[in-house]
Amino acid sequence: MTPSRLCIAYGDEPSKRTDAVSELLRRQGHEIVCHDDQKGFLSAPEPDVYLIGRALADGTRGLALLEALRRTGRSAPIVMLDEKPSFEDMRRAIELGATDMVVRPLDPGEL
Repeated sequence: MTPSRLCIAYGDEPSKRTDAVSELLRRQGHEIVCHDDQKGFLSAPEPDVYLIGRALADGTRGLALLEALRRTGRSAPIVMLDEKPSFEDMRRAIELGATDMVVRPLDPGEL
């Protein structure tokens, strides 16, 4: 069974956001919409899934964006990305409404 095509909103630090992640998800048939700042995420239509790194290009922390998305009523699943998340960051992400946290380096099967 082929998974449904998803619209995925993706934001990460420029040094972390690689074309490889976007390309992998596109090859799986998904639409990727990249945002560099919190305003981009909050002004865009809600996607099927959010994929958010530790920070965005504008310096917004991923946890702050997660909190803003939930505070504004966004209900789509939110997957956080981090290289070495602390226990506190993982706990806080779940408290704020993250659906999952994926640890880098990425295993294509996890996405």
